[in-house]
Amino acid sequence: MTFLQRTSIVLARTTTVAEPDGAGYTLPIEHDVDITLSDGTRLAGTVTFLAPPQHERLIDFLNRPEPFYRLLEREGVALVRRAHVARVAIVAR
Repeated sequence: MTFLQRTSIVLARTTTVAEPDGAGYTLPIEHDVDITLSDGTRLAGTVTFLAPPQHERLIDFLNRPEPFYRLLEREGVALVRRAHVARVAIVAR
């Protein structure tokens, strides 16, 4: 058995992850992004989320209180800890 300090987890990868509860919102918002973590690690992928119209900006999503968010990568899904993100840049499609 291994115990981890939850706040020290920066990134976790998986091949699948459950879809979040849509809370009645039906159209996802998607942004292709490049992410730089505080240790210099770079990630690329798509963030997708559901939000009411008044909170549909990417910055609103990035500032949500949940500790992790999903990044859809080419080979799977990365769960990224918000507290360790140094930079997020939108990539033109």
